[in-house]
Amino acid sequence: MKRMPQPKKSRGEQRRSLELLPTEVPGKAGSSVE
Repeated sequence: MKRMPQPKKSRGEQRRSLELLPTEVPGKAGSSVE
């Protein structure tokens, strides 16, 4: 798990993010997506 600018998300939230952006999650730096 990498350091995220957002607060700790629930496991359900993280899963939804993976389903929504399976290609942005691994490289989510916080300045690319949001």
